[in-house]
Amino acid sequence: MGRWLVGTVLLLLLTAGIARSSEPCGPAVPLPAYSHNDYRGDRPCLEALELGYLGLEADVVYKNGAFLLAHSRREARAGFELEATYLLPLLERVRQCSRVTADPRPFLLTIEDK
Repeated sequence: MGRWLVGTVLLLLLTAGIARSSEPCGPAVPLPAYSHNDYRGDRPCLEALELGYLGLEADVVYKNGAFLLAHSRREARAGFELEATYLLPLLERVRQCSRVTADPRPFLLTIEDK
């Protein structure tokens, strides 16, 4: 079972590299996967969309009047807001492309309250 899982993950990573699209509404091959905790990266949300991910998961803490991306209140920091990191880029994608994904498949945004 362990080898199968490692092989599957490697295949998904290789496919992700090939499928990347630099066009905002680009022809990225949809991946049956979602991105989790990518807010620690340089281009959260946008990179997942370029790779063709069909969803995102955001761990959120409500602190000081804002929804911050973190696993705990202690970890929560300004500059990692849910709205700026995920919601506004997704809204802009819909405005530009009339959809989130490169094809008509649904896109799943999971928000987990920590």
